[in-house]
Amino acid sequence: MEIVTLKITPLSAFATLPKGDTLFGQILAYLYLNQKDNKKILERFDNYFENHKPPLIVSDMMPFGYVYKPILPLDCFKKPNGREPDKKKERKKEFISIQNLQNGDLHLCEKVKYFDEVVSVKNSINRTTFTTDGEFFAPYGLSERQYFRELWLFLLVDREIRRRLLRPLKI
Repeated sequence: MEIVTLKITPLSAFATLPKGDTLFGQILAYLYLNQKDNKKILERFDNYFENHKPPLIVSDMMPFGYVYKPILPLDCFKKPNGREPDKKKERKKEFISIQNLQNGDLHLCEKVKYFDEVVSVKNSINRTTFTTDGEFFAPYGLSERQYFRELWLFLLVDREIRRRLLRPLKI
């Protein structure tokens, strides 16, 4: 098993949150669709939850250089002067930089702005009649996230799967 760090530069909005379970499913679909011997690779995922060494674990995407704030008692986030942290403000801080985490400076957690919520207006069209269904124009909003910072994620992956995932794509 190896830890792989992937740095991602978003070029367009995401309609789905880049969570680890979604990315896990996409990686499995990629492995399945791009293998000559699909059965062999998928056998590694049989009894996934009972396996003590799963072949693939995927983290959520996070702003580059940051990880999620550890879930610890509030006392752990006290500043060096010993003052009690403000509970409401502390709960809003989601991330801590890798440097601060390594130094043990848990009081330096931050609320990192790394995306904008964008709503785009859509309208469903009946492709057989080339009209909207019904008598009235019925637009709806679709929420998307536009990321303006680089993101990263971590994979804990078995060597064979790592080799297949990180090979150059032939387009």
